[in-house]
Amino acid sequence: MPPLGPKASCLVRMLLILCFITVLQGETHAAPMTDEMGPISNGFSAYDFKGPGSAVGEWVKGGPLEGTEAARERINSLEEIQNTYGSFKGYEIIAIGNPTQDSRVVFVEIKFDKGPQYGRFLLYLPKDKWIVSNISRFEPTPEGMLPEFLLFPNKRILTR
Repeated sequence: MPPLGPKASCLVRMLLILCFITVLQGETHAAPMTDEMGPISNGFSAYDFKGPGSAVGEWVKGGPLEGTEAARERINSLEEIQNTYGSFKGYEIIAIGNPTQDSRVVFVEIKFDKGPQYGRFLLYLPKDKWIVSNISRFEPTPEGMLPEFLLFPNKRILTR
């Protein structure tokens, strides 16, 4: 292979520096990402064993909703849902949005004996641990909760 000319050599050096900077930036944000779903999965594990109060307690732990009326409303809502839809059977994460490096929007389906409910969690990384900073009201239909692009990913937009 012939030696690189001065312009090509300079370009190669610039690309190597750019790659090095990119790797360094990626490393600074990689560590906290491993447990971002922790608050949500911990809450659903608690739900499975101890019910709605324990689930919401796990979800709001360390966040702005801890000890608030909004947290109590979510507990009451899940208790009412159980009265109508039956026992909790599990959950499924439908989609995760990444609006910024420090926040996630997580859409979930909560499964009960007689049907699902849909909800949304806002996760935030204030320092080194993810917290739930908001929990939506739970909805019996996906249209009430999910953005259209998640409901109809293959939808064609008709134009004139």
